Amino acid sequence: MNTATILASGAVPNPFDGVTPNFSVFGTELNSTAVMILGGIWGLALLWTGGQALVGGIKWSSASRQNYGPEIVDESATHFKRALVAFGCVVAVPLLFGAIIALLSR
Repeated sequence: MNTATILASGAVPNPFDGVTPNFSVFGTELNSTAVMILGGIWGLALLWTGGQALVGGIKWSSASRQNYGPEIVDESATHFKRALVAFGCVVAVPLLFGAIIALLSR
């Protein structure tokens, strides 16, 4: 028997069945502080990546309009595209964590 068969058959009980993450065991003050810190970090990440996307877009537009060399236009376009991907990833963090938790809690 392989491991997948043993786990699928239910022969090994899941020790974490019914366990959910909960910060309240450490007190409500730590819970609210942790939520505020994580929210602040996420907000700063959104501001930073959004600002980088704006700067990249402005650089790309400026380089295109002023007929700079193709390497400068490509560099500006790459900056903009990477900043947009980073911004999208930061925005998607709650969705990704929620999806992972939903998949693992089945």
